[in-house]
Formats: sequence, C-alpha cells, structure tokens
Amino acid sequence: MKYALLIFLMLLAGCGKEKQKLTMHMPASHMKEECDTDFDVFFKKFQSDSIFQKRHVKFPLKSSHLDMDGDLSVIREDIPEEKYSFAKFINDKEIGDTGNGAYKIDITKKKDSVYYQMSGIDNGIGTTVKFAFINGCWYMVAVDDTST
Repeated sequence: MKYALLIFLMLLAGCGKEKQKLTMHMPASHMKEECDTDFDVFFKKFQSDSIFQKRHVKFPLKSSHLDMDGDLSVIREDIPEEKYSFAKFINDKEIGDTGNGAYKIDITKKKDSVYYQMSGIDNGIGTTVKFAFINGCWYMVAVDDTST
C-alpha cells in the first residue's frame, strides 16, 4: 500500500509540471516516399527493404504454381497481405547457385512492365515475377512458379 501511495504522489507531483514533447524519428525506409520511375533504382530498394517491398506489392498477389500431385495443371492461389513474406531476389544476370542448383536470371523490360525470370539449369527451377508500373509507381503484381 505504501508503494501505491508513493507512486500516486509521484504522478500527482508530475501533473503540475510542463509536459515535455516526445519526438520519434522514423527510419527513412518507413516514411512515405516518392516512387522511382527507374525500375533499377526501384528494384534495388525492393530486394533489400522488407517494408518497402510489402508497400510495393499489389494484394492479393496473383500467384500460380503447378499441381505436383496430379497432372501438372496450373493452380492459382492468390496471396493476401497477411500471408505474404519477404521475397528474396538476386539482381544478377549471371548464373547463381542457391544450394539447390544453378540458375539463370533474366530481366525483360517493357514500357510499363518488367518480368524477372529465374530459370534452373538442369534442376526444374522456373519462376517468373511480373512487375507493373501503376499510377507512377512500380509494383509486384504476379508470381508464376512453373518449377517441377
């Protein structure tokens, strides 16, 4: 009871004093930022900053993959924002090694869309990610996984 009274008195004593302003500084990547019209500048941020990436995905994200249990038909399962997780990209047009085998990256740029294609070399990896330029900003809009 003594402690409750002591805390109450401390709070009461603090009420008469001038309140101090609390200032918080957000990291630059968390603030609303201007959109980059240059895809390469956008993609550099997109592949390295999870908050920036999530803000530049159109949800629900269109997603498709092959039915590995059946006849390899295409199954579409769109991804809602709450189930999305950070996607790792390699911005290298050279062959890479993920531990699962080598693959090649191809980036095809069109007027208002870009296709990031990861093709496995003798390992069945095949994924295409589509980006679209919408209202002055780049967004990831679809993922097509044809890996077998």
